[in-house]
Amino acid sequence: AYRRQRQMCIETDYLCWDSRTWRLDGEGSVTNPDVRESGFWRISASDDIELLVCTSTGLSELYLGKPLNERAWELTTDVSLASPTGQDLGRGKRLYGLVEGTDLGWVEEREVKGEFVPRMSARLSRIIG
Repeated sequence: AYRRQRQMCIETDYLCWDSRTWRLDGEGSVTNPDVRESGFWRISASDDIELLVCTSTGLSELYLGKPLNERAWELTTDVSLASPTGQDLGRGKRLYGLVEGTDLGWVEEREVKGEFVPRMSARLSRIIG
């Protein structure tokens, strides 16, 4: 289980963001910090989505995708690069979507033996703004 925090800032033609995750025990209590990510979202006039991600684990990835509908977006890795001490996790897929009003659901899957399997997920609720 994971807890996820996001921070975003809107710029002219991209969205920059920062994300931290924590590992949780069976009762939902934080046990230790996990992955930290930062990156940029870029969306073209034709709704092509680019997500550039750099992680604290030594992994840099480029995800490409399109909206599935007005409330959900699916992206898969196009390029992945691990540092010499980083761990290459293989192909990835991410699904983002608005659930029950303004909550944001997020799922990351990784390819294992030719199939995508869930790795992390979160549901984020707006608290201000």
